[in-house]
Amino acid sequence: MSRRSGERGSADPICWSKAYRMNLPQSTRDVYLFLQQNLYGQGEREAAAVARALLEDGLGLSYARSTERFPEKHWPRLLQMLEEVLQGRPVAYVCGKTWFYHLPIHCDERVLIPRPETEELVHHILEDHPPERFPALQVLDIGSGSGCIALALKKQRPNWRVRGIDLSEDALCLARENAQALQLDVSFDWADVLRPETLDAKSTFDLVISNPPYISPDEANQMDASVIKYEPHLALFAPREDPLVFYRTILAFAERQLKKGGKLYLELNAFRAEEVKKLFSPCWQQEIRLDMQGKKRFLLAQFTG
Repeated sequence: MSRRSGERGSADPICWSKAYRMNLPQSTRDVYLFLQQNLYGQGEREAAAVARALLEDGLGLSYARSTERFPEKHWPRLLQMLEEVLQGRPVAYVCGKTWFYHLPIHCDERVLIPRPETEELVHHILEDHPPERFPALQVLDIGSGSGCIALALKKQRPNWRVRGIDLSEDALCLARENAQALQLDVSFDWADVLRPETLDAKSTFDLVISNPPYISPDEANQMDASVIKYEPHLALFAPREDPLVFYRTILAFAERQLKKGGKLYLELNAFRAEEVKKLFSPCWQQEIRLDMQGKKRFLLAQFTG
């Protein structure tokens, strides 16, 4: 298991002694500018966003109180976080937290970092199911990871019964931690979607949702190096010999256990969207939707039985 960000050691004492010899900024705003200057290699806008995340998500300081004196006790941790970012560790892992659909989500190397595209997926689901028309639904999230999809849906639709499953026990532990921290009643259970005997064969659902592993190992050279180095490959990559295996298996599950008129929402590899669409039989009404970059990112399918 990868070491969690909160369990890493304190800053190197040599680094800390060097910091004392520097003319360290005193106010939180000056510390923010200090971080920006050290992060400019990532681009001005990115440097500003990372600096704010380190202060607010990493240390729990309110940037709005930028004129207040920066607590000296935070310098060792802040310098450690800055060093990790400069070494390429993703900011969400460094801070131990990210934001997803207005929710703070604990995040470390046990799970993928939630992406903006997945927030779009949640938005589509909520827009398609206003509470006055769909007051109480049975929902299953396959491959929950941090639990971000299931928890966001439960937060926005408290009367829905939402469940999540995942193959990784480490991911399930983190998802349950997030549910407890957010005080949201979502259950997260172990199951292997590629082994149907491990799935709940008795329950039926109104919605099945999944953002499965969909990247072919052949595409790894097109990805950011920090993603390859730090994020769990189990959640990133589909088998080279059968890159659509998760979609095909999830579709078979949905045909068995979706209620008539129920819907399946999938996040897609834009390069394989049309291939996924061809997996569906005539008993489905399908729609591919674009993400904010204009890529074929989501597939909505309604089961007509």
